[in-house]
Amino acid sequence: MNTLLIILTIIAILIGLVGCVLPMIPGIPLAFAAIFLYSLYDGFAHIGASHLIILAMLTILSIVSDFVLIALSSRLAGSSKYSALGAAIGALLGVFIMPPLGILVFCLLGSFATEMYLVKDSKKALRAAIGSVIGLFSGMVFKLILGVSMLIFFIVKIAQV
Repeated sequence: MNTLLIILTIIAILIGLVGCVLPMIPGIPLAFAAIFLYSLYDGFAHIGASHLIILAMLTILSIVSDFVLIALSSRLAGSSKYSALGAAIGALLGVFIMPPLGILVFCLLGSFATEMYLVKDSKKALRAAIGSVIGLFSGMVFKLILGVSMLIFFIVKIAQV
Protein backbone atom coordinates (compact mmCIF):
# COMPACT_ATOMS: atom_id res chain seq x y z
CA MET A 1 0.00 0.00 0.00
CA ASN A 2 2.82 2.39 0.86
CA THR A 3 4.49 1.97 -2.55
CA LEU A 4 1.19 2.62 -4.30
CA LEU A 5 0.68 5.83 -2.33
CA ILE A 6 4.21 6.98 -3.14
CA ILE A 7 3.57 6.38 -6.84
CA LEU A 8 0.21 8.16 -6.69
CA THR A 9 1.82 11.10 -4.88
CA ILE A 10 4.54 11.36 -7.52
CA ILE A 11 1.92 11.20 -10.28
CA ALA A 12 -0.06 14.00 -8.59
CA ILE A 13 3.09 16.12 -8.33
CA LEU A 14 3.84 15.48 -12.03
CA ILE A 15 0.29 16.56 -12.91
CA GLY A 16 0.98 19.64 -10.78
CA LEU A 17 4.03 20.33 -12.94
CA VAL A 18 1.79 20.31 -15.99
CA GLY A 19 -0.43 22.75 -14.12
CA CYS A 20 2.48 25.16 -13.82
CA VAL A 21 2.07 25.76 -17.54
CA LEU A 22 -1.65 25.05 -18.01
CA PRO A 23 -3.63 27.34 -15.72
CA MET A 24 -6.62 24.97 -15.69
CA ILE A 25 -4.72 22.75 -13.26
CA PRO A 26 -3.72 24.25 -9.90
CA GLY A 27 -0.10 23.15 -10.26
CA ILE A 28 1.78 23.94 -7.07
CA PRO A 29 -1.31 23.67 -4.82
CA LEU A 30 -1.92 20.18 -6.25
CA ALA A 31 1.69 19.16 -5.62
CA PHE A 32 1.50 20.51 -2.07
CA ALA A 33 -1.81 18.74 -1.41
CA ALA A 34 -0.34 15.44 -2.60
CA ILE A 35 2.70 15.80 -0.33
CA PHE A 36 0.53 16.90 2.58
CA LEU A 37 -1.88 13.96 2.20
CA TYR A 38 0.98 11.50 1.93
CA SER A 39 2.57 13.01 5.06
CA LEU A 40 -0.72 12.76 6.89
CA TYR A 41 -1.04 9.10 5.91
CA ASP A 42 2.61 8.50 6.84
CA GLY A 43 2.12 10.05 10.27
CA PHE A 44 4.65 12.77 9.37
CA ALA A 45 7.42 10.16 9.63
CA HIS A 46 9.27 11.33 6.52
CA ILE A 47 8.04 14.88 6.09
CA GLY A 48 7.42 16.81 9.28
CA ALA A 49 5.23 19.75 10.10
CA SER A 50 8.04 22.29 9.73
CA HIS A 51 8.71 21.14 6.17
CA LEU A 52 5.01 21.26 5.37
CA ILE A 53 4.74 24.81 6.71
CA ILE A 54 7.61 25.88 4.44
CA LEU A 55 5.99 24.12 1.47
CA ALA A 56 2.66 25.78 2.29
CA MET A 57 4.30 29.21 2.35
CA LEU A 58 5.99 28.50 -0.99
CA THR A 59 2.64 27.36 -2.38
CA ILE A 60 1.04 30.65 -1.35
CA LEU A 61 4.01 32.52 -2.84
CA SER A 62 3.54 30.66 -6.14
CA ILE A 63 -0.11 31.76 -6.31
CA VAL A 64 0.69 35.39 -5.55
CA SER A 65 3.76 35.43 -7.81
CA ASP A 66 1.70 35.11 -10.99
CA PHE A 67 0.01 38.44 -10.50
CA VAL A 68 2.98 40.19 -8.91
CA LEU A 69 5.37 39.20 -11.71
CA ILE A 70 2.89 40.26 -14.39
CA ALA A 71 2.42 43.63 -12.72
CA LEU A 72 6.13 44.12 -12.00
CA SER A 73 7.35 43.28 -15.51
CA SER A 74 4.62 45.43 -17.01
CA ARG A 75 5.77 48.35 -14.85
CA LEU A 76 9.41 47.70 -15.79
CA ALA A 77 8.37 47.90 -19.45
CA GLY A 78 7.18 51.43 -18.77
CA SER A 79 3.48 50.92 -18.28
CA SER A 80 1.30 52.66 -15.76
CA LYS A 81 0.23 50.94 -12.57
CA TYR A 82 -3.25 50.72 -14.05
CA SER A 83 -1.95 48.87 -17.09
CA ALA A 84 -0.19 46.39 -14.83
CA LEU A 85 -3.45 45.91 -12.97
CA GLY A 86 -5.27 45.50 -16.30
CA ALA A 87 -2.80 42.78 -17.28
CA ALA A 88 -3.26 40.92 -13.99
CA ILE A 89 -7.05 41.15 -14.20
CA GLY A 90 -6.93 40.08 -17.84
CA ALA A 91 -4.80 37.05 -16.97
CA LEU A 92 -7.21 36.08 -14.21
CA LEU A 93 -10.22 36.43 -16.51
CA GLY A 94 -8.43 34.52 -19.26
CA VAL A 95 -8.13 31.49 -17.02
CA PHE A 96 -11.92 31.23 -16.89
CA ILE A 97 -12.93 32.58 -20.30
CA MET A 98 -10.62 30.70 -22.64
CA PRO A 99 -8.32 28.24 -20.85
CA PRO A 100 -5.44 27.62 -21.31
CA LEU A 101 -4.62 30.15 -24.04
CA GLY A 102 -6.87 32.79 -22.50
CA ILE A 103 -4.40 33.69 -19.79
CA LEU A 104 -1.90 34.82 -22.43
CA VAL A 105 -4.43 36.50 -24.71
CA PHE A 106 -6.32 38.34 -21.97
CA CYS A 107 -3.10 39.34 -20.19
CA LEU A 108 -1.98 40.99 -23.43
CA LEU A 109 -5.38 42.54 -24.08
CA GLY A 110 -5.82 43.77 -20.51
CA SER A 111 -2.49 45.53 -20.49
CA PHE A 112 -2.75 46.85 -24.05
CA ALA A 113 -6.32 48.14 -23.70
CA THR A 114 -5.64 49.84 -20.38
CA GLU A 115 -2.48 51.52 -21.60
CA MET A 116 -4.16 52.62 -24.85
CA TYR A 117 -7.02 54.11 -22.86
CA LEU A 118 -4.64 56.02 -20.62
CA VAL A 119 -1.88 57.24 -22.98
CA LYS A 120 -3.31 56.65 -26.46
CA ASP A 121 0.11 55.52 -27.72
CA SER A 122 0.06 52.12 -29.42
CA LYS A 123 3.84 51.63 -29.17
CA LYS A 124 3.83 52.25 -25.43
CA ALA A 125 0.76 50.06 -25.03
CA LEU A 126 2.38 47.23 -26.99
CA ARG A 127 5.57 47.52 -24.92
CA ALA A 128 3.49 47.31 -21.74
CA ALA A 129 1.62 44.28 -23.06
CA ILE A 130 4.85 42.49 -23.97
CA GLY A 131 6.22 43.27 -20.51
CA SER A 132 3.14 41.70 -19.00
CA VAL A 133 3.61 38.52 -21.01
CA ILE A 134 7.25 38.36 -19.93
CA GLY A 135 6.01 38.47 -16.35
CA LEU A 136 3.48 35.75 -17.10
CA PHE A 137 6.19 33.45 -18.46
CA SER A 138 8.51 34.35 -15.58
CA GLY A 139 5.81 33.14 -13.22
CA MET A 140 5.51 29.87 -15.12
CA VAL A 141 9.27 29.31 -14.92
CA PHE A 142 9.25 30.10 -11.20
CA LYS A 143 6.42 27.63 -10.61
CA LEU A 144 8.13 24.94 -12.68
CA ILE A 145 11.33 25.33 -10.68
CA LEU A 146 9.34 25.20 -7.46
CA GLY A 147 7.37 22.16 -8.62
CA VAL A 148 10.49 20.23 -9.66
CA SER A 149 12.06 21.16 -6.32
CA MET A 150 9.00 19.80 -4.50
CA LEU A 151 9.21 16.55 -6.48
CA ILE A 152 12.91 16.13 -5.69
CA PHE A 153 12.28 17.03 -2.04
CA PHE A 154 9.54 14.40 -1.78
CA ILE A 155 11.63 11.68 -3.40
CA VAL A 156 14.67 12.47 -1.23
CA LYS A 157 12.61 12.52 1.99
CA ILE A 158 10.81 9.27 1.14
CA ALA A 159 14.11 7.57 0.24
CA GLN A 160 15.53 8.37 3.68
CA VAL A 161 15.20 5.60 6.20
